[in-house]
Amino acid sequence: MSGINAVLSLTRRNILLFYRDKSAVFFSFLGAIIILALYILFLRENYLTGMGSNPGATAVIDGWMMAGVVAVTSVTTAGVFLQCMVRDRSTSITNDFLSSPAKPAVFTAGYILSTFLVSLVMSLSVMVLALIYLFSNGAAIPAGNILLAAGVLFPSVLSASGIMFFLASFIKTEAAYGGFNTVVGTMMGFVTGTYIPVGFLPGSVRAVVGSLPASHAAMILRDLFGGGGIDAMFSGDAVAANVFRDTMGFDLYVGGFQMEPWTGIAVMLISAVAFFALGTCNVRRRRA
Repeated sequence: MSGINAVLSLTRRNILLFYRDKSAVFFSFLGAIIILALYILFLRENYLTGMGSNPGATAVIDGWMMAGVVAVTSVTTAGVFLQCMVRDRSTSITNDFLSSPAKPAVFTAGYILSTFLVSLVMSLSVMVLALIYLFSNGAAIPAGNILLAAGVLFPSVLSASGIMFFLASFIKTEAAYGGFNTVVGTMMGFVTGTYIPVGFLPGSVRAVVGSLPASHAAMILRDLFGGGGIDAMFSGDAVAANVFRDTMGFDLYVGGFQMEPWTGIAVMLISAVAFFALGTCNVRRRRA
């Protein structure tokens, strides 16, 4: 069997196993569901009250939150999906893969590709639901922004798949991975500035958050979903608008430098390649 056929066979096998497990599909949505429920039930009214009578605040704040929900889904879905890899390791199925003539890179590529495809589908699904919510509340998002948001999901999901694969490659049991995944899911709400706006975090924490790929994905999506209404919300007051963008994570800074959208895309792509390589090295080390 050629390397490409091996990758495709492993990818197909992993995807089928995931969708047969209905609980895994549900838990891949759970992080987004929890954040959305917290927002609708508790946070939304507080944020809008704090904005006073600023016109268009509802659309901007809703867009800000929905962007965070979509960005979190990219990571949490990858985390839930990769439980299949940990299960393979705990049941020694991985040893069968590694004893085959296929190179470790084939093994790594099969898991990352299947993780990427499933996470992309789930993230797109959550984005559709988020857009339905936004439109139902009167938001006006240009079609071009929606297409760009869908495009941003590709590097975002690819990066999350590579990072989560690398981290999961160190964990040997499903119980340990379950605890690890719970921690990651909880942290993502803070990392993306969804539970607490980025501007409320200490300076050193903000620098760390600003360097993470998921934070860049959230930044770009926020601007696409709600950034267009910020100037109108502050009636052309550029200073107030910039402070708001900084506080709410529409803009990110690292070491005093503002991160541009293209920088965020580059961070996501570079991290995807780097963690693919690191994951492959870890698999090769275990095979030796």
